Amino acid sequence: MSAPDTDLERLKHRHRGALIGLAAVVAFSLALFFALSFWLAEEGQTPGETSQTELSLSALTNG
Repeated sequence: MSAPDTDLERLKHRHRGALIGLAAVVAFSLALFFALSFWLAEEGQTPGETSQTELSLSALTNG
């Protein structure tokens, strides 16, 4: 059953703080995600480089 008297304007006003907080958290998490993505892309390997894992695997298989 639905509520008998819903005043949408009053409910919007009551929940404004929570909605702003949720939007801020989403914006902050997206900013962190993109910052991490750009940082990982910046720190990535250039062609011809070998990673530490590849070096240790080659040491194990060769000797």
